[in-house]
Amino acid sequence: MIKVKQVKSTPAGGCLVVDYDVPGEPGPRTVEVDLLELRERLRGLKRLTGEDPDEAMVKRVLRTLIGELRAGSRPTIPAYDYTRLINIDLEAEEVPR
Repeated sequence: MIKVKQVKSTPAGGCLVVDYDVPGEPGPRTVEVDLLELRERLRGLKRLTGEDPDEAMVKRVLRTLIGELRAGSRPTIPAYDYTRLINIDLEAEEVPR
């Protein structure tokens, strides 16, 4: 079972709140999927296939992302709070970590 429960706006852009089950566990897990990660994967598919992403492709990519989580891996693009960069001269200062 994989169900999108909510679409949220975040400082980094947005995310999907997704419930998914893991075989052998009694209840579902919840994860926030960064929309940037989803978009990057869809761009990669467009480069490979030449086709514009459609709803079916979005569903396939989400299933793949959740499959990776079930297998123990994490999404490839780390989430970052870009609001920390507001009013910082990126050429004059070290970017805070």
